[in-house]
Amino acid sequence: MVARLLVLFALVSLANCTGGGGYSAGPNPPAPISHPESSPHANPYAGPQHAYVDDGFGHVLIYTLPLTPASVPIGKFYVNGGAHPGCSDNQGRLLVLDGAFIHVFTQPISPQSTEAFRLRSPSQSNFRCAVDPAGNLYVPEYSQYGSYMDVYAAPVEAGSRPVAEIFVENLPRGVTTDNVGDVFETTEFLFGSTSIQEFSPRSSGNKLVATFGIDDQFGGSVGAVGPDGKLYVASIGIDVYLPAAFHNGGVKDHSIAVKGANGVISIAFGLNGDMIVTGSVGRYPRVQMRLYVLHPPYAAPAFSIPTPGLALFGGIAITQ
Repeated sequence: MVARLLVLFALVSLANCTGGGGYSAGPNPPAPISHPESSPHANPYAGPQHAYVDDGFGHVLIYTLPLTPASVPIGKFYVNGGAHPGCSDNQGRLLVLDGAFIHVFTQPISPQSTEAFRLRSPSQSNFRCAVDPAGNLYVPEYSQYGSYMDVYAAPVEAGSRPVAEIFVENLPRGVTTDNVGDVFETTEFLFGSTSIQEFSPRSSGNKLVATFGIDDQFGGSVGAVGPDGKLYVASIGIDVYLPAAFHNGGVKDHSIAVKGANGVISIAFGLNGDMIVTGSVGRYPRVQMRLYVLHPPYAAPAFSIPTPGLALFGGIAITQ
């Protein structure tokens, strides 16, 4: 009995003690130790906007946006048959073309990603595509029977096939759309001269409404309509067309020089308004590729960064 009383006395004494590192359960107890949960964006392949770039070796390089002078790929993935990021859609899906198939990847896209499904191209694609605001997919094709764009009606899903073909002049070089669904196709004539054909939205029958921008210089390539409504076309530099020139016979307003580049290959825009272009540098047979970043109003590149790739096709796509 005496022993049990001694133990009880010791426990009471410890409970009333405020020294020795203990604390009293008074009105202001110390804050508990925090154990933060993982951020929903802790996965670098989810959350932020990304750019996907063809490295010329069958891989797609993944960059987190916005780009900075210190940006490097955070990963890459391989696509059997060739890896040419052609475009993205309004669901954040990435469409990668290999000339025979359109490989569709869903987010988040990481080095472990595999295609969600693939679509077979009826002919030889030129590794470019565009998706309009309604979700219709346009893929330039060429064959012994001529050049055209295949149109896949929204929603594009496994098993989708072209529902229409749009005839285009000469060799198709690239395609883009604007915010109302007009489609712009750049085509190449002999000796590198270029024209741009503008077609109405699919809801209006994709009718040819204008041919403009014939340039007897270097053949223009893949263009993009910027947030300012201007059409930017890859050339030796970047050719700029104002909306007022979107009519028969319209000509470019000016060109933007990309210092250090042999030529510009592809153009895309990030959500923050930055223009990102792929450009070739160096000499054959090892022509390297760099990414050039232009901030609005796009007077000149603000900086460029090297890529671990060759400037063969130089495709770039940005998921929105």
